[in-house]
Amino acid sequence: MTNDVTPPQDEATAQLLERARAQGLPSIDPMRWRRIEALARRMTGHQGTTLRLLQARLQQLVDELTAVADRSADQVIAAPTPRAQPLHALLARLNDAAPASAAPNAVNATRDLNIVRQHRAAWTQLRAEQRVAQSHSALPKQAGPLNSQLLLHRALTLMRETSPGYLQHFTSQAEALMWLERSQAKPAPKPKAPARKPAAPKAGGRVRRS
Repeated sequence: MTNDVTPPQDEATAQLLERARAQGLPSIDPMRWRRIEALARRMTGHQGTTLRLLQARLQQLVDELTAVADRSADQVIAAPTPRAQPLHALLARLNDAAPASAAPNAVNATRDLNIVRQHRAAWTQLRAEQRVAQSHSALPKQAGPLNSQLLLHRALTLMRETSPGYLQHFTSQAEALMWLERSQAKPAPKPKAPARKPAAPKAGGRVRRS
């Protein structure tokens, strides 16, 4: 006849693990909790002194994990309130002191800034398209495969098809470099005026009156 009654030691172990799970100990330290579960499985089939030693070791591990959980809870409770940064405090003071009419002005300024950004983006896109068109118009009639103008046009066309944003950025940088080159170039010397020839002496002289 088989005995279906669980030994008192196994019941005590099961209750100990159940209380630990109710306290949320598995989530505190998952690695340590797996050690506890492995030790509880090893206790199956042991009796006498060996079982008592294993139970004492299991209780010790659970107590250690409980102490870790208690320290974590104390640290959360005793955590100091983060101090406000000086800059944040200054901004809060300025916002409190700002007049009520400043809000509509800020909204208008934001709307104007968005309009400026939209116009700038449209102008940049237009300039990029103009550069591509200019490179196409500058192509010679019988350009070879290594012609510099042809290679430039192909590069600009490929950038426009694959990454229009990069083409706009590239065009802006190229125009900025061209402007710097023109601004640093020395002005061409003015042509010298031709030297004037000396006047030829007139024939004869003036008749003096007596």
